[in-house]
Amino acid sequence: MSNENDIKLKKTESKAEKKTQKEKAIKTGEYSQLLDKYNDLNDRYVRLYADFENYKKQSSKEKLNIARVATRDVVKDFLPIADELENTLKMAEKFADSVDENMKKFMEGVELILKKINSILEGKGVRAIDTSNKQFDPNIHEAIMIDKKSELPKNSIIAEVQKGYIMDELCLRPARVIVSGKEENKDIATNNKTEEENE
Repeated sequence: MSNENDIKLKKTESKAEKKTQKEKAIKTGEYSQLLDKYNDLNDRYVRLYADFENYKKQSSKEKLNIARVATRDVVKDFLPIADELENTLKMAEKFADSVDENMKKFMEGVELILKKINSILEGKGVRAIDTSNKQFDPNIHEAIMIDKKSELPKNSIIAEVQKGYIMDELCLRPARVIVSGKEENKDIATNNKTEEENE
């Protein structure tokens, strides 16, 4: 029983000592120094934690960006293959009447391969640039020829020579096109100005 009393007495003395040490620290200004140090360390911790969270987000974005760039590079390598298969099918259509059954089956196989490649490209977010009835846009088109005799308005796309492709809203390869370069008739422009002046 005396052991228990001794333990209780020591605990009470210990609490009293801590309390007096705290009071002494407050009186000597040591407490405010410790509080300042605590606040400083806490501030550093919060900033370090925020920096680490920002690093994780940035690192994740960079990994995603690297994956996108790698995918784009691989997709670009597949585009000429798709072009060649498509050209092969176009040529085969020209001679469709003169080919035998084996050649027709072979061309069906080529068509299936092209469909599979196009399906893979679509799965990666790749889509062909639409050029039908469109105006020339230097961001997604490359003019390889200008037809000044065309009856279409200036900068209208007349024909597509090679397909262009977009992936993730970025142009992988511009569509190569023939563009109308019809110049305005100067007589018509002069007549319009004259009519405006008369009114």
